Amino acid sequence: MRAFRPGWAVTLLSFLALVVLVSLGTWQVQRLFWKEALIAGIEEGLAAPPVDLADGMPGDYRQVFTNGRILAEPRLFFGSLVRNGEGGTLLLGVFEDEAGRQWLVERGWIPEWAVADAKDGRFDVEGDVAFGAITRPVRRSGPFTPDPDLETGRIFAEVPEEVNERFGTTVGDTVLVLRTRLATRSAPTELPLLSAVDADLPNNHLGYVVTWYGLAAALAGVYVAFGLARGREAGT
Repeated sequence: MRAFRPGWAVTLLSFLALVVLVSLGTWQVQRLFWKEALIAGIEEGLAAPPVDLADGMPGDYRQVFTNGRILAEPRLFFGSLVRNGEGGTLLLGVFEDEAGRQWLVERGWIPEWAVADAKDGRFDVEGDVAFGAITRPVRRSGPFTPDPDLETGRIFAEVPEEVNERFGTTVGDTVLVLRTRLATRSAPTELPLLSAVDADLPNNHLGYVVTWYGLAAALAGVYVAFGLARGREAGT
């Protein structure tokens, strides 16, 4: 019978590393199930018939139709987004429905050169409007999200509390993404370009599962081979 003598230090380090690798793999399994459920929920919501926003909160990723007005202020510019090779941003505003409820509304993409036009009101929508939209949750900030500059309207997360405090609005955690092109006050172009909402989300978690569990298996194999090799050396 072959002697197996990896040594206590190697055993301890290998065990700790194995725990970390298996934990990471298990976490990615959980993330995989979560992402698959999220994608399925988005697909189900988008496939459902449109509902009237006046009937209540429809949930995320639902087609809705509504009436009301888009306020002239605030005008918010979310993040940086390249479209057709050109840098730009998402134009957000506040929509007030007929019941007086206020919502963040994603109007669409504009190039960077059009930000000044937006601030001058060239993309404002006058009067009452009726439109279709898709609901989605706000994009909250993370540990590496830059701070917003609400003086200029530049934001990198959609934090209703900050918007409400700065502008005196009452928006909540649901964003309306426009699906209907609205006539603007004096815009000379087709801007803003409507945003797409679909279930085509990145889902690389299965690859991460294979990677972490594969590394764990490789570590176990190396540990066993090392222990057997040291055992042979000790027996000679």
